Amino acid sequence: MKKLLTSVLGLLSVTAAGLPLQAEEHAPRLVIGIHIDQLDENYLEWFMNGFDDDGFKKVLQNSTYYTNMVYASSRPDNAAACASFTTGATPRQHGITASRWYDRTTGKWTSCIFDPRYLGNYTQETVSPRNLLGSTLGDELKKASANEAKVFSIGINAEEAILLGGHSANGVFWLDNVTGKWCTSTYFNYLPWWLQSINDQEDMGQMVEQTSWTPLKPMDYYRFMPHQQSPVLFKHQYNKAGKNKFSQFKESPMMNSEVLRIATEAIEKEQLGRDEITDYLVLQLSADAKLDNQPLSPIEIQDIYYRLDQEIAKLLKTTEKAIGNENIRLYITGTGAPVLPAVDVPKEKAYTGDFYPDRCISLLNLYLMALYGNDQWVSAWDHQTIFLNRRKIEEKGINFEELSRKAAEFLAEFSGVSNVYPYTQLLLGTANSELSERARAICTERAADFYIDILGGWNVRESSAENDYQVGSGAFSTPFIYYRPEQKGQTIETPVSAGDINASLSRIFRIRPPTSCQGHALPELK
Repeated sequence: MKKLLTSVLGLLSVTAAGLPLQAEEHAPRLVIGIHIDQLDENYLEWFMNGFDDDGFKKVLQNSTYYTNMVYASSRPDNAAACASFTTGATPRQHGITASRWYDRTTGKWTSCIFDPRYLGNYTQETVSPRNLLGSTLGDELKKASANEAKVFSIGINAEEAILLGGHSANGVFWLDNVTGKWCTSTYFNYLPWWLQSINDQEDMGQMVEQTSWTPLKPMDYYRFMPHQQSPVLFKHQYNKAGKNKFSQFKESPMMNSEVLRIATEAIEKEQLGRDEITDYLVLQLSADAKLDNQPLSPIEIQDIYYRLDQEIAKLLKTTEKAIGNENIRLYITGTGAPVLPAVDVPKEKAYTGDFYPDRCISLLNLYLMALYGNDQWVSAWDHQTIFLNRRKIEEKGINFEELSRKAAEFLAEFSGVSNVYPYTQLLLGTANSELSERARAICTERAADFYIDILGGWNVRESSAENDYQVGSGAFSTPFIYYRPEQKGQTIETPVSAGDINASLSRIFRIRPPTSCQGHALPELK
């Protein structure tokens, strides 16, 4: 019997082609996931000669590097991308269409994680992962290990940290915009003593006021951006932000250092990766910075990546020393489609233009008033979507399909508008194959009434200038890097889906894929 079992195991150890499988014999003790907003594959390539040896260079030399990971939905924001990655599903399935949405019941905007049933710890925010439908990588890991695996999520913002942590995480922490303290929700019911000590003993307000953002390296390093002019020194200070100092600091590259500092503390104090059961630490960082709605200069962009490079090197050094590099796996990926700042439109070369949402919905409402009476027929605008006042339409007994058709025809006449899609066309299966990507980004419960395409290159001028942006209609993809020490690096340029990456990570974790995962494990990712 023993010989027979040995023979069977031998047969299972080869592929159909007769080649040995290269999967790991044992699951890693610690998997670290780093999700970086606005991570750009081009910048990783262009700035490579400016990186140190122990950060991005080391990771890429020992990784499976997918240069084009795509999300199933069209140009997701940070929250939607994080939810899609960790569930392996689309917003239509997992329910997170954006970081915030319009609540038709209250007529107000609300966070995608708002939940009044749970109080905040060191924060006034009442949040939980309730709106995230389906399980996540962390949830499945907890289930497979009978709750023995440790799952922690640490991030800049509540939305991304909670969505990446999932429903079953041991702890989820982020920095509060008001107090400057590391906080959590009572949903998770865990704020460790070591994090409370940091909150109680450190004065984040004083630290922020004394912080300035200046170039990290000598100016000779800031020459790798194509077509850039001679680099110019910069200095940004945060001591005049007043009550907004913490929110502004969170939008600076120094916030990444704070997240990784807390991550290092978590690895040590929570004893992550110290036994045979795989633990999971997921982090949210940013490769972007907000500067009064001004575009970042080439030197500022390079500096952000140099700082990320330095922090990743520190994390690897600390973790490998504590746990051993053979016990660690790390991945790095991007979240959120780029948001381009609005630009001035030259009159003599006006191939683009400005689209004003406030004017658009005001004129639409006036048009509907002329047809159906003096009422408020339009409820809200949000990122190229329009919400009609369905309650009023129903009260007046108006034919919704007729009103919707007339409104869509009116909207299509605006300069800069290329397409107008009623939600019924997208949700009820009448969209053609070219619109399927957009349809996957819509959740029935939170669908708007119209989805509007603005021509690429046009500016959308919101009611607040700081929210103005230029429309980018190009395809969005982001890198995915899977670091396994001592493996030979390989680069794969063929596009892969976030769902396939999710299924592959599930195999690495030795768990079932999340309940709504739409992907298939990639043969080279083991």
